[in-house]
Amino acid sequence: MKERYYSLREVAALLNVSYMTIYRWVSAGKLKAFQTGRQFRVDPKDLQDFIDRGEKINLASVSNSLSKFIGSGMMDYAYIESRKFDIDLSLGVNPLGCSKRVQDFYEQKAISFSNYSQVISQSLREKIASVYGFTEEEILTGPGAAELLHLCYATFVNPGDEVLIPELTFPPLEFLAILTHAQPIFIPSADDYDLDYKSIEGLMSSKVKMIVLCNPNNPTGRMLNQLKVEEYVRNYPNIIFVIDEANIDFGGISFLPLAHKYNNIVVIRSFSKGFGLAGLRVGFVTAHKDLIYAMRRRQTPFSVNVFAQKFAEVALEDMPFLVATREYAQKERRYLEVELDRLGYTFEKSDSNYLLVKVTEKFKNVTAFIQAINKKNANVVSGDDFKGLRGQYVRLSPRTHEVNVKFVRILEELEK
Repeated sequence: MKERYYSLREVAALLNVSYMTIYRWVSAGKLKAFQTGRQFRVDPKDLQDFIDRGEKINLASVSNSLSKFIGSGMMDYAYIESRKFDIDLSLGVNPLGCSKRVQDFYEQKAISFSNYSQVISQSLREKIASVYGFTEEEILTGPGAAELLHLCYATFVNPGDEVLIPELTFPPLEFLAILTHAQPIFIPSADDYDLDYKSIEGLMSSKVKMIVLCNPNNPTGRMLNQLKVEEYVRNYPNIIFVIDEANIDFGGISFLPLAHKYNNIVVIRSFSKGFGLAGLRVGFVTAHKDLIYAMRRRQTPFSVNVFAQKFAEVALEDMPFLVATREYAQKERRYLEVELDRLGYTFEKSDSNYLLVKVTEKFKNVTAFIQAINKKNANVVSGDDFKGLRGQYVRLSPRTHEVNVKFVRILEELEK
């Protein structure tokens, strides 16, 4: 260590983290610093003490975890660019497409892309606030739910902080924790692959800064127990609860009312699924205005392009389309459940558009099952791509009735 005082920016460079992270460490009392005027300075001895306490080791450990995660292929599971299948029940998109209003607006070709979009999507935020009963200060837009999740991690956790996530859930939740140098701590699953709510209490500690849950969960399609989650939200006001509701338009009870009630809960919604605008990459966050302000300070301007902004606004003018979407998705999921049961397949209870299905003993493993249906121009998601699944599972997402019928016929052929 040099025998002189460090600025916070110099400390950030030495530890390879952001200036804001160092500032927050100082504000929280983790790293000693003294203030001269409007500047902070760190004594080299205090910095060495900070490193000796294990923070540097923790950062190295997290970096190693990131390398292992990427090497495992977990991030590749459903996103590898591969050949397309005519009967594809892998990705959870809207089988009805998008609203006719959106289609009609597209035909008008009335959007100019020569100018920048609105810096903070003002008109879209106004419309979201009006439709869902929030104020503009309680809404933040972004390029899809995944990027908004990343923004939550970047805003609310520091390197070394712990983030609780379900063992069985959307794989990027673990990836984002490692990417932001946080420590993912896994909430185990119950025997039926629902969240083991009783175990959450035992995982709580002063290091836990955020809990991230999907409602409904991916890959099970199971919605969260709102009463149990609200109990934790109420009892742990210093922990940020992030609820990813990307699939809520297909089924389940939303946590949006709790974002009105508590100032430590963030609800993320997407236009990709129910609204059928997956290719445009647009989503939004609802939370207390102070949390939204903190997130906006860490978001780049013009994050939502002009097409996504406008088409999302038009989509919000046809909320009955979401009602039709939910009814259709529920009906088709029930159709698949009946047919799968008839063919000897078992599956976990679902409230939404995903079905976690156990492959029959006719197949040696999940890979053999997927290879068999691929040969017949069909596809699903392998359960091997999710942490915590015990046994041979695949994830299905209902499509149009015509496609679902064709998929069932393929299963009938394979089971002969």
